[in-house]
Amino acid sequence: MSQSEKARQELENILNKEEYQVYYEEDQNALVFLLRKGGEWLLQQFQRLFPNIKITEGTIDVTLYIAGAIGLVLLVWFLFLIQRNLNNNSTLRANKRPIDHAHELEWSVERHLKESEILKDKEEYTQATRHVFLAMLLHFDNQQWVEARVWKTNWDYYDELKKVNESWAKQFYELALLFDEITYGNRIVQKEEFDSYQHQVLGWLYQQEESS
Repeated sequence: MSQSEKARQELENILNKEEYQVYYEEDQNALVFLLRKGGEWLLQQFQRLFPNIKITEGTIDVTLYIAGAIGLVLLVWFLFLIQRNLNNNSTLRANKRPIDHAHELEWSVERHLKESEILKDKEEYTQATRHVFLAMLLHFDNQQWVEARVWKTNWDYYDELKKVNESWAKQFYELALLFDEITYGNRIVQKEEFDSYQHQVLGWLYQQEESS
């Protein structure tokens, strides 16, 4: 008999021993016991609210299944949110620069906004969205909240803006994510999405001007 076969045989002997089976059954019974106690507690709270409802063993079992299903759904949703947040952070941290060419820094905020309107009339909403974002970025530069440079990424601007106003940085973060999806993710923007994006950016800029 080879060493691997011998080891497997010894493992099977251990698992088949009465002591192990008793331990396994006790462990399983403990889990079931805890689940049932949890289900009974939930039903007791429910019965306090609805005292006319009769609780049976079957009701407890159904409650356990429902609670388990809800817990599983919540766990999957929680993991999804974590994964999405990690993906968003990776997207923003990636070495992607919003300003492609130095001449874009020479444009004024008004010129970028005018260009976005021209592109909007041509139904080129993806490029129009990009110019709206650049107008916002140059506005921040004019206010000396960030220092716009060709080599900087949106994550660099996020860090700079966070030092000025953390709430603004969070708002910029959301707008930058959509910008990155448009610019680097080959996402096609439709008219409704552009209008919403433009409304958010312009509304934010006007609000800042009024408060300054």
